[in-house]
Parts: sequence; structure tokens; C-alpha cells
Amino acid sequence: MEVPEGGLFSTEEPSVERTITGEVSSQGSNAKLVLTEYAGSLANSSPAEWLITIMNDGDESSSGESQPKTPKIPKIPKMFRDIGSSNDCYDPLVVSIGPYHHGKPELQKMEKLKIKMAKQYVMETREKSIQASYKKVEEVAGEAKKYYDFDSSSAIDDESFTKMMFLDGCFVLQYMYLSVHGQQDMGMKIHHTAYVRRDLFLVENQLPYIVLKALMSTRFIDSEGKNMIDRFIKLNQAHHRPPQSRRNRFGWLRVFINYICSCIDDPDQTAELPTIDSSSIKDDQPPHLLESAVQAAELPTKNRSSTKDDQPLHLLDMMRKAVVGPKAKAALGAKSTGPEVNWSQRYQSAKELKTVRITFRPNKSGCYTDVRFTTAMFFYGRVTLPRLIVNDSTKSMLLNMVAFETCADGPDDFWVTSYICFMDSLINNAEDVSVLRSQNILVNCLSTDQEVADLFNDIGKYLAPNPRAYAHVKNGIRAHYNNVFKKWMAKWLVAFFSSPWFVGSIFAIFLGAIETYTALRPQSIIHQP
Repeated sequence: MEVPEGGLFSTEEPSVERTITGEVSSQGSNAKLVLTEYAGSLANSSPAEWLITIMNDGDESSSGESQPKTPKIPKIPKMFRDIGSSNDCYDPLVVSIGPYHHGKPELQKMEKLKIKMAKQYVMETREKSIQASYKKVEEVAGEAKKYYDFDSSSAIDDESFTKMMFLDGCFVLQYMYLSVHGQQDMGMKIHHTAYVRRDLFLVENQLPYIVLKALMSTRFIDSEGKNMIDRFIKLNQAHHRPPQSRRNRFGWLRVFINYICSCIDDPDQTAELPTIDSSSIKDDQPPHLLESAVQAAELPTKNRSSTKDDQPLHLLDMMRKAVVGPKAKAALGAKSTGPEVNWSQRYQSAKELKTVRITFRPNKSGCYTDVRFTTAMFFYGRVTLPRLIVNDSTKSMLLNMVAFETCADGPDDFWVTSYICFMDSLINNAEDVSVLRSQNILVNCLSTDQEVADLFNDIGKYLAPNPRAYAHVKNGIRAHYNNVFKKWMAKWLVAFFSSPWFVGSIFAIFLGAIETYTALRPQSIIHQP
């Protein structure tokens, strides 16, 4: 079965009716009616007319006349909600943002808090005028409404839509401001605060960035508002760079010790020993990708090309760009050695890779595109990939970013989808999670390691990665794993270095050599002429 560049796939072959309905489900009942009538006209035409219609349809589609414009903030397709137990990952728990979940009874308690936070936000604006802030939203409300998928049953008048955008926009910005500045008293319970953070990164709970930008112009100067959002996203990222020492004069010795310990079958000891890297001695290195992005934004405009496409669509778009990294397109274009990777091919799990001395190390950027495979001393391999904190909101965050990648206006690189598939290939059960956790790749905030394994296995089996993503890494791992000499050397190291008697004898020989050298050195000095 052929698969696209990446995304969601089903193991069953869809019927023609199901395929057509699925393609227009996001366009509403009007689009479905038009397509039904169009399909009927094709069925009743002669073969010659039918063939001509097909060719003309391609011309009309390219000119954009026959297909309605897709919404930038779409509704979640039914096929996503049918994946395992993931239906609740797409709906808000405490707060509705935008029109899709507006008015639900279970979310009404937060509507009163929206009014309170809107007042707080307006009082911090330069003019302290609610009319001026509302006017800013009113100016972009017409364009913002085009972001959503409205049908005849969910239509909302322009005035009500503008009021909703104003309240939701003020609430989101004030919530982010309080979170970034460490203010705990937000007028809600602590667990509700965590739920709001989760709800702000749902596909169906997004607010157009143009609304946030309009409101930020009344309060913040220059890039202050954008920087605040970047800090909020950094605060909620599930990726954290491990601590790195600034300078280490004995870095070479630590690398050697780390290598020796990696040969001993003790993963916990391997994980605790730091390694030196040339980039760790740079004092001016930014602590995170987002700070790098902020520094890049502060460069003179003559050194940067600013286009309209640089503006994000919404918060989820900004979060995804932060975890994927700035080199998404370049990483897909990287050349890989070896045969083309088959996406459906089975790859070895973390536990299996450990048997051939392939270890794992967290990268410094936290980006999904920053995954590498390197070898050392001919038989020692290392996979460098982002560190992931797995908690109660991880599944929801990953699934919503995957859903965003499948949208018509979403990114077409499928990096999040490919990352999940790559992790799924490394994780088969709780033992694989234990290996990755012992080497600081996974931080498990759930109850058991099996829950983490189930999370990736349940999601990954429905996804198809971009075949170009991580191609060089997979080829490197496969070549290392299939190398007969490296397998033999790995077994030899396990057989000998796992024995304390062998390690002790090597240490005794080393001490004996030093003792012999120190005993002979004074005599050589005395006998010198």
C-alpha cells in the first residue's frame, strides 16, 4: 500500500463514497451537496463528455474556482476521533476559545473569569480604554472569521463573533502574562490552571494570531508581546535540555570513562556520567531554541527576509514550530547514505539496540529535526534525539499537532508525525521505556513505564511518517546493527567487562605498569652521564 509523505492512514481500503465524503467533510453541508450533484452529472454523461469534464475539472481546480477555500482552523476529522481512546484529546476540559465549543454547559464557569481577565488586561493597556481595545479587534474580526469552518447550523452573526474574539483574546493574553510572570492567583483552582494550559493547544480551540496581535498592539511595544508568547510556549514545552557544564578541562578523560562504562551492562551508570562537547564551552550560547529565535528576531531587518508567511496562524502553530525547529525543510533535504528507507519496515527497539552497544543521548536544542546517529571506535554507536517529558497532557499535545499537520493550510513536512513514528519504532514495551528513561531521553511523569509504551504504540500504529525524515539516522542504525564485526565485539565486551574479575585484572595490570615505571625512572636518571 502506497502512503503519502506522511500523516494518518487506515488499514482498511476506503470505499468511493467514504473517500468523497471524507474529502468534503470539513467544507460543510453545502460543499457536500454540490459534490453530490456534480458526481450525479458525471454518472449521467457520455464517456466522451465524462473524459472532457475530468480534464476541465483539473483546470478549474488549479484556478481555484471550483473548490471552496479551506479554513485555517478546521474541525477535527472524524477519523482522528476514532483512533483508540483519543476522542477526549481534542475537546477542551475547562475553557472554550473560539466558536467550536462556545456555549457548552460544562465550560460556562470559565466565562465569568474571562470577563474578569478582560478587565485586567484592558487596565494595563496604554489608553486604559476598553472601547479602543474592542475597536482593534473589530478591525480584524472579518478576516478572523474566515479562519473557521462555519456551516448553516453553527453560523454566528458578526457582532457576536467580535465580542467572542475580544473576550477570548483578552483572556488568553492575560493568562499568558500571569503565567510568564509567575503569578499563581488567577482566580481559579490550581488543577484548572493546568487544564487551561492544555486547552490552549487544541486544534479546535485556537484563536487567530491576528486577533492576538491586534490586542497586543494596545499594551505592548514592538516585539514585547511576541516575546511574551515565546516565553509562555517555552514554559509549556515538554522538552528540556539537560544541564551542561560550561567548561571541563578533563573532557577527554570523561569521554573515555563514559565509553568504558557504556561497555559495562549498567545503563544507570552510563546515564549519570556527563560527556564533553565543543559547543558547551561557549559562554554566550542561548539556553534554548526559543531564545535563539528571539535573538534572531532582534537582528537588523537587512539581514533577514521578512514575509507575510512568517506570521503564525495561532498558538498551536507557534508551539509546533518551536519543537520542530527552524531547519525543518533543510533537514528533509539532507542526503542519506544507503538504500531508501521503507516506512513499514520493522526497526529494532531500544532494548535490542542496547545489545549492540548503541546508546542514546539527549540533544541540546530539543528539536525534532535535531536527531543524529554517530559512531566511535568502530563498534560504539550513539543516537542523539530530543528529551521528552511524558505527562497527562503529552498525548493531547502530540495528537493535536499531528492533526494540524494534516490540515490543508498546515505544514507539509510532517515532522511531529515522523517523530512519533520514530519513537514508536524504538518502544515496544516497558523495558524499552526503561532504557530510554535511564539515558535521560524520557522523563516519565505517568504511573508506569507501560503507560508510556502504550501511548506511543496506540498513536504510532495509525500514522505514516515522511519517508525522508530521519532517513540518514535509520540507515546508520541499520548498518551498525547488521554489522557482524560490531555484533561480535559487542558480545565480547559484555562477556568480559560485565565480569568484575576481568575489570579488576585490567585495573591491576594498569597499576602494576605505573608502579614499574615509577620504580625504574629514578634509576634511569642516576645512570645518565
